[in-house]
Amino acid sequence: MTKFKELGELSQIIAESKKQGLKIGLSHGVFDLVHPGHIQHFIAAKKMVDCLIVSITADEFVNKGPGRPLFNEEIRVATLSALEAIDYVVISRAKTSENLIGVIKPDFYFKGSDYKNSEDDVTGKIEDEKRAVELNGGKIEFTNELTSSSSRLINNYFDALQPSIRKWLDK
Repeated sequence: MTKFKELGELSQIIAESKKQGLKIGLSHGVFDLVHPGHIQHFIAAKKMVDCLIVSITADEFVNKGPGRPLFNEEIRVATLSALEAIDYVVISRAKTSENLIGVIKPDFYFKGSDYKNSEDDVTGKIEDEKRAVELNGGKIEFTNELTSSSSRLINNYFDALQPSIRKWLDK
């Protein structure tokens, strides 16, 4: 069984799971470079739900700077699919996650503690996501695991970046 599902197929699986009384969790992000903080986040989230879905932003909507995502959606899906804590992986084919939240209607929407204070949210989307989750009967949960930033790791430690990208990052 492959963990990757298109949204239509996944919505059928979720409907069946909810009929059985299973709790559904969703975690959304780019997950360009999966690090220990991500893994700990997924493990903590999985402890609260029967089914953990992780959605990734489609390549065309990743807005983290030139040359990003570093790893395309196929590689990111394969990486996340290898993690035991994750039940399903889906690609969000929209600029934001609110539509995906509306389709999945998770019981819990998981974000790392770095999103707890909306003023610190660099994406500016956490309040919109929270509203979408609550409108669909769910609750947002912030895990308190190790936090890090894929973007910071990539920007600071990947010397193989093209010189034009390095120049942009250094600004």
